[in-house]
Amino acid sequence: MGQPTASTESPKMKMKAAVLREQGKPRPYATTKPMTIEEVDLDPPGPGEVLYKIIGAGLCHSDLSTIENLRPRKLPTIPGHEAAGIVEEVGPGVTGLKPGDHVISVFVTSCNECRYCYGGRPNLCQGSFASRNNGTLVSGARRLSLNGEPIWHYSGLSVFAQYAVVSQNALIKIPDDVPLEDATIFGCAVVTGVGAVLNTAQVPPGGQMAVVGLGGVGMKALIAFSVGMAPDRWLRGSWRPNSRSDPSLPRSGAIRDSSGGFLWRPHGS
Repeated sequence: MGQPTASTESPKMKMKAAVLREQGKPRPYATTKPMTIEEVDLDPPGPGEVLYKIIGAGLCHSDLSTIENLRPRKLPTIPGHEAAGIVEEVGPGVTGLKPGDHVISVFVTSCNECRYCYGGRPNLCQGSFASRNNGTLVSGARRLSLNGEPIWHYSGLSVFAQYAVVSQNALIKIPDDVPLEDATIFGCAVVTGVGAVLNTAQVPPGGQMAVVGLGGVGMKALIAFSVGMAPDRWLRGSWRPNSRSDPSLPRSGAIRDSSGGFLWRPHGS
């Protein structure tokens, strides 16, 4: 596989990636293999774009929804939207990032042009949603192909690969001493779980809430909740309530009432 350089004039490179060619295949995926590892072509970064090496990528439920065809996407594509890595090369006009920087991905790439970006809510960027449906970067460009045939970008990221070319607005620089394996889920699970507690619900220090399901997002919600919370006030449990099969178990309303009004059941879309 070719190794990229810090030059902005590097040629197209070869890399390995997990390519999704058909959605809706039945489980078990170990048998039906909805994704295959293939060697694909990656163009160098264009204006405002960055090439970075993927050190780790998380598997979110939203990726599974795409594989299951609950989220139709242009095919073939390379899924994956939360990752951490190291900048290898920057395109013309890139500011704030340079080769060697440690970065995490952001699953909504801001265009810096729509009313939501101007209004300080880049997570609702309309340009990002349009490019997601079109299978391109937020600029409308496409940098992935195989034997001259297009491979469409997934959420402008496509991180189930060895490298990715993305918009500079899709990356955030992090300190070098943060382990990249841990930083892998910062761009989705952390911002979703922590944001739900601190920004959406604004649970105060010392408040109460219940989290049903401790996956990536649920654990991050719990971590956010623990800020300012004395350990002796934690209520631990290892059971999973299912009030449909056991009417004696409390339903969500009762759990919400007992937890002070906040109840999360985190899951991918």
